[in-house]
Amino acid sequence: MSGSRWTRRNPRPWWWWWWGEPEPEPEPEPEPEPEPEEPQSIVGVDLMKNENAIAHKTNKYESRKLVLRRGNTFKVQFTLSRQLNKEKHALNIEFRRGSAPSFTQGTRFECLIERRAVRDWEWPGHIDSINGKVVEASVEIPVDVPVGQYELTAELVNLRTGEETTKNLTENEVVIIFNPWNKYDDVHLENDEERREYILSENGLMWAGSYTNYFTWRWDYAQFESSSLEAALFLLDRYNLGAQLRRNPIHVSRTLATMVNANDNDGGILVGNWSGDYTGGTPPTAWSGSGAILEQYWRTKRAVKWAQCWVFGGTLTSVLRTLGIPARPLTNFASAHDTDASRSIDTYYDRNWNRISYLTSDSIWNYHVWVEAWMERLDLRGSYGGWQAVDATPQEPSPHSPVFTLGPAPVAAVKEGKNMKYDVEFVVSEVNADEKEYLQQRDSSFKLVYSNTYTVGKKISTKSVGSQDRNDITLTYKYKEGTLAERIALEGGNNLPPTDMFIDIVPASNVLIGQALKADIVVKSTASAQRTVDYVVKIRPVTYAGSLGPLLKEISDHTSVAPNATVTVPVTVMPEDYITKVKDQLLVQIQVFATVRETEATFIDTDTFRFRTPDIDVVLVGGGNTMRVGQTSQVKASFRNPLNLSLSNVRWYIEGSGLTDPKVFTGRTVAPGGMAEAIFDIVPKNAIEPTRTLTVSFESNILETIMGQGTFNVVQ
Repeated sequence: MSGSRWTRRNPRPWWWWWWGEPEPEPEPEPEPEPEPEEPQSIVGVDLMKNENAIAHKTNKYESRKLVLRRGNTFKVQFTLSRQLNKEKHALNIEFRRGSAPSFTQGTRFECLIERRAVRDWEWPGHIDSINGKVVEASVEIPVDVPVGQYELTAELVNLRTGEETTKNLTENEVVIIFNPWNKYDDVHLENDEERREYILSENGLMWAGSYTNYFTWRWDYAQFESSSLEAALFLLDRYNLGAQLRRNPIHVSRTLATMVNANDNDGGILVGNWSGDYTGGTPPTAWSGSGAILEQYWRTKRAVKWAQCWVFGGTLTSVLRTLGIPARPLTNFASAHDTDASRSIDTYYDRNWNRISYLTSDSIWNYHVWVEAWMERLDLRGSYGGWQAVDATPQEPSPHSPVFTLGPAPVAAVKEGKNMKYDVEFVVSEVNADEKEYLQQRDSSFKLVYSNTYTVGKKISTKSVGSQDRNDITLTYKYKEGTLAERIALEGGNNLPPTDMFIDIVPASNVLIGQALKADIVVKSTASAQRTVDYVVKIRPVTYAGSLGPLLKEISDHTSVAPNATVTVPVTVMPEDYITKVKDQLLVQIQVFATVRETEATFIDTDTFRFRTPDIDVVLVGGGNTMRVGQTSQVKASFRNPLNLSLSNVRWYIEGSGLTDPKVFTGRTVAPGGMAEAIFDIVPKNAIEPTRTLTVSFESNILETIMGQGTFNVVQ
């Protein structure tokens, strides 16, 4: 019925007629816009000092700064504002040294964590773990990084935009040093016992006196004290040692040898003094370690007074070990000081056997201490790595630079007599020069009357690894005396024809200061006929460096010696003749000049004698030998005065790494034959090493160089 008027034009459901039009449905509310993300940021950085110090074997350092060994990995922990998305962000650490750090100059480096390091100044790193907002990462320090102090900054990098967010660390200073544990470092030392001795050991010995009558200096290196580290770094900065040279232990050790002495007015540590007058400073014999020296130098930035060779040697050993270079002091007895590089020690006498000072510039020291440092020598052709002689004692300016320094001189080159860098020639003379004596004739000319190829370089000594024994290393410096190899190494010596007469000085041993000095002059003949020998005996105080004091006794006489016979001439010096004249190390030189009338042959013998001093007893008051960290223990030091004279101007010096800062105390006058005593309060600082040593030394108006040690257990 299309077209009918009943057709529905707007059909509605049946209920519409009853309910009407329904309410329109409300429009859905729009979804809220998501809030923008806060920028990712670094909240904090933990350098994990304790864990890294143990891993790098630097946990003994007292510094608040983290000390790291190059060639090792160290860990760092980042706390971020939210969990790291490695697709969006990356982490960096920058190392900066100096006032104007530069990538190209070797004073600025960047560790790229989880990204490829391509350029020379970029170091690799990787993420170890991500735990919520905390990221733990490892940084690989290259094995040839310049040693020194660096400031660290942490960076968060937006990988899409390249934008960096920087976080400055609260404690952001780290020190990077050499690493003898890493086989690719130039100071690598294979043997673990030697590493413990020459890097980690804080106490040592140096030998002194003469090769026939020697004693030991006990020395506290204090290489892990905060002031020792700061002083060593300051020396490199004050010398302005460049970054590229800091990569190499050759240049670092030479710089330290230069700067340990202050005789070039370069702002170094110690001033040498051999005058006997120590006004205005500390007598060299009073030092028992490097701690007091380095603390004073770092605090004042001024040179410390006074030093002699073992003080220079002990201090140089300390700063080398502080920066990670294996080092040990040694003593060369009868050590030559050759001023003209002639490889001979020339002494001129007038007709009365008095030394002519203005003609005699060479000398033979009773002993001399220098240091050996262990390193590769890739700058030289041949196998010259290993122990190198380095010396801070200001003897002669180096021909390789116009300053008072020596080394590093390869010990292997010294043995071969090869003149190469640095300063090998001087060391060759020190250990192997010939001794030549010239006597003035009636026409004022000089005649060579005596030559000895055996005098110089005796019992070269250093501390044995892991014990207090003396290790004789003479044959590492020269071939056996008198062999063809030894003569070739020295390039020949002008020896006089052999004689049939021999002379020897035999002093009494173990003579306590205050007792009579006795010696025998032994004259032996292998001639077939009787000989008459004119002799002069001269006895004087002598410094360890060979400077003679006033005459104590002189004997001029003659003796007849039957064929193949021996004659002994006794000599005695009473206490009243020497007691106020011997100084420093209580050394006396006995010298005999003899001429055979029948043959006009002349021969000379010299011996150096040292009086024994009492040892200082160092014990805990109340007995036992255990101290507790942070608690006060009382230590008593004492000895008996062996003289019939009072000891005044008394000073006690104490030093002990881990136990106490270096201290000086004024003591009471000690009566003749009385007890010298002092009591000190000691508060141990840590128990990293369970056994610690306290060194005590004593100085007075007459008696000097008296020392003692106490060894104590330290517990928490």
